[in-house]
Amino acid sequence: MPLFAVHTGIKIPSTGSVKNYADTTGATLLDFRIRLYGATTKRHYETVCESCEKREGKKKGTPSLVDFHAEREVIELKDGKIRVQFRFCCYPKCHNLGDTGYL
Repeated sequence: MPLFAVHTGIKIPSTGSVKNYADTTGATLLDFRIRLYGATTKRHYETVCESCEKREGKKKGTPSLVDFHAEREVIELKDGKIRVQFRFCCYPKCHNLGDTGYL
């Protein structure tokens, strides 16, 4: 059964760049998360480093490692597809733990 036959969209985490909270009453949504691990150390990254926290915190309050960009926290299907936009607010090299990329 195709995904869009069961779900009406996805719910992304509310980050500084998600502009509005959506009314999800009665919606069948998938919950979308991104988990990041260091490519070398396999360490799970959950927060930005101190310097990125200071830089990003000035812009949006409490920064998250992955900042989603959307009008609402629910992204609905369009032409059978869902487009999710995000950016990394901190890179693994910032943590000085030996990772140069994320998995």
